[in-house]
Amino acid sequence: MKIDYKKLEENFFKNPKIATNIIKSLASKLKIMSEVVTKEIVFTSEAKIAKFLVENAELFNKLKNTQVASILNITPETLSRTLTKFKKQDIISIDDKQYLEVLDEEGLIELFN
Repeated sequence: MKIDYKKLEENFFKNPKIATNIIKSLASKLKIMSEVVTKEIVFTSEAKIAKFLVENAELFNKLKNTQVASILNITPETLSRTLTKFKKQDIISIDDKQYLEVLDEEGLIELFN
């Protein structure tokens, strides 16, 4: 496949509307990548779980723990230990039906800020 760069430049790169959309798209992707890097490299497993609970408490109750662990890129055992720790600290409660309720949102936020 051969690309005529002159035509590509004239039709796309020099078109302000298209160029602006390309820049917006790249900026959006860069922001997403920055969040992924921060989440994976900087955050501890506790911080990952805390952030997930603050931002996605309803989703947490719809998924199995193994699915949540997979999303957070941690082991199910780590998730379970951390949730138990949060329960002992009265940050969350989990009833008999495994429904999780956040009791101390500020406490969770402190873990990832």
